[in-house]
Amino acid sequence: MSERVAETVSTRPLVVVVLVIAILAVFTAFAPGYKPTYDTLSELPSDTPSQQTYNQMAGSFPQGALSPTQVYFVADAPMNQQQLQSAHDDLAAVPDVASVSAPTVTTDGTKAVFTVILDDNPYGSAALDLVGGPLRDAAHSALPGVTGYVGGQTASLADVGDQLGSDTRLAFPIALAVVLVILGLCSSWRSAPTTTSSSRPAYGKSSGRAEPRATRRSGPSATTSPPSRWREPSWPSPSPPSC
Repeated sequence: MSERVAETVSTRPLVVVVLVIAILAVFTAFAPGYKPTYDTLSELPSDTPSQQTYNQMAGSFPQGALSPTQVYFVADAPMNQQQLQSAHDDLAAVPDVASVSAPTVTTDGTKAVFTVILDDNPYGSAALDLVGGPLRDAAHSALPGVTGYVGGQTASLADVGDQLGSDTRLAFPIALAVVLVILGLCSSWRSAPTTTSSSRPAYGKSSGRAEPRATRRSGPSATTSPPSRWREPSWPSPSPPSC
């Protein structure tokens, strides 16, 4: 099976490229609409202790009380009471915010934190959109010259969702590029000339003439000459005896 697939890819790369592009295009078209869910409470059975506790709290308190959101303000100079009250009012005016606590201020007055309770399930899509959108915008613009931050579990999940959506939009084009590179390599490998055994000279043979082989001499009657590359050693002739 794998050999047939490999043969199809190597012999018809254009058809495979078109097919892969069509499949990835379908997934890419639905990628922007993909939205993960982080609502673990809705996936739990109703008889689990955590789900029962959440149901009891939701019947008496806002759903966001299960996981409050924190809004931090950091200033270079101490913030006065008027600034803190203005920030409190801006946060409370955001839709679907149930309540905003009084600020907790550091001793030097340069940092303050508000606890924000949402109306919705803190793990649901509505809460993630609220914290990552209107509530964060309100925190950034509440006090000019003061930096606002939004934290908490709901804010973290909102950031994870944004990052995951960005990665998903990049994953399919990258996968398509990798597939095209692989198919291009397969196609070039298929079309490259290959060397067969008939085009290579056999070992011990030349392409044009027979090469003599050396044989061992067994005596004076041996007629086989030594190979052309072998030379008979020259011995010095004996000198005549002196008188």
